[in-house]
Amino acid sequence: MIRLCIVSSHPIQYLVPLWRALNDHPQLEVEVFYASQGGAIEAVFDKDFNRPVRWDVDLLSGYCHRFLENRPWAWLNWRFQYRCPGVKDALASGRFDALLLLGKEYPFYLDAFHGALEKGIPVLYRADTPPPKRGLLRWLADKHRRFFYQKVAAFGCVGKEQYHYYTAYGVAREKMFWTPYCVDNRFFAQARQTALREQIRGQLGFLPAQRVLLFCGKLIPLKRFIDVIQAFAKLRERERYGLLVIGDGPLRAEWEERVRQERLRGVQFVGFKNQSELPAFYGAGDCLIVPSSRETWGLVVNEAMNLGLPIIASDQVGCGPDLVRAGENGYVYPVGDTQALAERIDTLFASEETRSAMGERSRQIVDEYSVEANVQGIWKALLFALGEAKVG
Repeated sequence: MIRLCIVSSHPIQYLVPLWRALNDHPQLEVEVFYASQGGAIEAVFDKDFNRPVRWDVDLLSGYCHRFLENRPWAWLNWRFQYRCPGVKDALASGRFDALLLLGKEYPFYLDAFHGALEKGIPVLYRADTPPPKRGLLRWLADKHRRFFYQKVAAFGCVGKEQYHYYTAYGVAREKMFWTPYCVDNRFFAQARQTALREQIRGQLGFLPAQRVLLFCGKLIPLKRFIDVIQAFAKLRERERYGLLVIGDGPLRAEWEERVRQERLRGVQFVGFKNQSELPAFYGAGDCLIVPSSRETWGLVVNEAMNLGLPIIASDQVGCGPDLVRAGENGYVYPVGDTQALAERIDTLFASEETRSAMGERSRQIVDEYSVEANVQGIWKALLFALGEAKVG
């Protein structure tokens, strides 16, 4: 039996299904260390959603977890919002065989990393590819990354591009394992209900034959929802389209006003939707648009693909090379090019048969990005880091 410690900032709705699945593995005992309760127990104000958020799904049952004492220095820098000096002692006393680390941006993560090295505990690393830096900051970041990656026993690659990223830092291919970014596909697949789709569309005033574009995200500058508004105004036969906006944020009032000024009919802002509500609203759409100027991955794409939606994403959305396959299940366009976005939309809806086939292809592609694939990848990484003989 292998005892695996996982260090995570707070309970995250995308990750908890994976922790449960790992805990169900017959040869694993899992314990997750958290620095914060996040929105799992009480509502926490999210400045990007511009409202308090408490997730309405269970994030704490089905696996062993512990909340460590967090001593944040948030006044100093956002990176210091998670700081748990007791993580080293917790690691040492837990008699763990391996540590799964989800990043290195917080003192909490770095302390766990160094604590594991001090005790000879192998570290598995599964995290975002960090955004590129420039000048002296890039040189310093590269130095630190090379040192850090040399100490990691095995890497979980969250997307195909990450293999190239780690190779550039001298990581051997044999140390990399497929652990793709995913959502709980079963949870979203259960919501494929035509009756509910028509009910929601009817309540929102969309006609049965209307082509409903979907945006889901925080209404902040980074998400570039303004591009969707501008592209919507340029569509051919615009009266045949609707636009469903799921999400909230500080720019909502400004963008609602822009829609009124442009006299764009068929645009519905429905606000923030919690986890249990999301699948039904995805199902009310016909295509997801992700116009972000920077997105390390974009799990909203995984969610929508489970509901059979084609995807149109900017070329700055990180999951694009993995999940958005031009002409198969959607299109990619240059970020900020609203004319190109409008053309991709018109192309997608030129044939309902083609759009429907692309939606089915989305389902097929996202099936490969699953909790089950992650369990397999993490198990293989553990066998590599610990040695199959020791595990056996």
